[in-house]
Amino acid sequence: MHLTSRQRIPVFCAASLFFLLGNKDCEEPGSTDEPVNVAGASGAAGAGASGGAYAAAGGSTGSRAGAGASASAGAGRGAGRAGSGGRSGRAGTGGSVAGASGAAAAGSGGASGVAGEAGASNGGAAASSGAGASGGAAAGAGASAGKRCGTRGGVTCGDDEFCDYAPDLDCGATDRGGVCRPKPQACTAIYQPVCGCDKRTYASDCTANGAGVSVLREGLCNPDECEAVGGHAVYSDGASIPECEAGEEQWSISGGREQVICCLPAPPRGKTCGGIAALQCDSGQFCNYEEAAGGQGCDGTIADAAGVCQEQPGACTREYRAVCGCDHRTYGNPCTAHAEGASMLHDGACTVADCDAVGGKVAYGIGPGPMCPAGTERYTDVIENNGAIPIEGAFCCVPSP
Repeated sequence: MHLTSRQRIPVFCAASLFFLLGNKDCEEPGSTDEPVNVAGASGAAGAGASGGAYAAAGGSTGSRAGAGASASAGAGRGAGRAGSGGRSGRAGTGGSVAGASGAAAAGSGGASGVAGEAGASNGGAAASSGAGASGGAAAGAGASAGKRCGTRGGVTCGDDEFCDYAPDLDCGATDRGGVCRPKPQACTAIYQPVCGCDKRTYASDCTANGAGVSVLREGLCNPDECEAVGGHAVYSDGASIPECEAGEEQWSISGGREQVICCLPAPPRGKTCGGIAALQCDSGQFCNYEEAAGGQGCDGTIADAAGVCQEQPGACTREYRAVCGCDHRTYGNPCTAHAEGASMLHDGACTVADCDAVGGKVAYGIGPGPMCPAGTERYTDVIENNGAIPIEGAFCCVPSP
């Protein structure tokens, strides 16, 4: 029986009948699992075209559609939402996720939606040619984002993307791939360490992803994972901070009551930079003058000293091990200096002498803290030449530009 929107069968539902008949549901006629065509007859070739066309016509993609509820071709998730005429039914089969693979619009039910310029009434939107109904989610042409990666037959993600593995995929160890996603452009300073798929510790999942690495699990990497990438664990004796040998890079790991770090031989040296020819590094690299990296230092001992081009770190831990950069600025640790494109001048925060080297003047804190005089600006934090830390802090102030 075909009912129009004006021909409604009255509904009688009384508590006494519920009691006598034991019926807990009170439904309108036609609210069974069979489709009810309330508004808008389907067009030629029919109801609920493959690829997700017109659910309001009682088509197969969206059972129980009410008055003009449209399935927005290829959007699958909205299929079968209720209009005024009936409860929402089973999610339709047409249109899985809007263009999940970046192919032309279509869901699992088929790409061609030629099935019909369905006769829409009461606001029902018809899908034309399966290309995505009005306001619907037509699939785009698709870059690599959202595509399968990290497995045989998978794509290689773009330079600004990373391969994101679900937590249960073990970073693709069993050839179960991930999905290409855009690298974050900025991260908050929150410290919630994670162990990346490269077995390195990152300050957060965002910083790992920003470095192009998916997350293996939450928490610091452990000594076993350190050894798995060719590193070795160095433990604190409780009286000193653990350090790696010259030519090694480090990150924090778990495994002891005191601090533990993983030390790994630094990657092979890159091309020469700096020097009398002022050679430049490629984009994303910095000139490392540190002797441990193969450089000649930046303390002025060698005129026109040369360095080695190295990649700038994409993320660093929040471990505080202050160093003074070749630019005479104080950094929280060597990694943060390198991330800013600065090589390391010496361990420890920059001193009053470092401030003098850039033509600055030291402003000491009195009461609320240090403030630079008018016409100058804060360049960096400094300590005394003997390593003493001013009680109220001290800034190196340089003339404002």
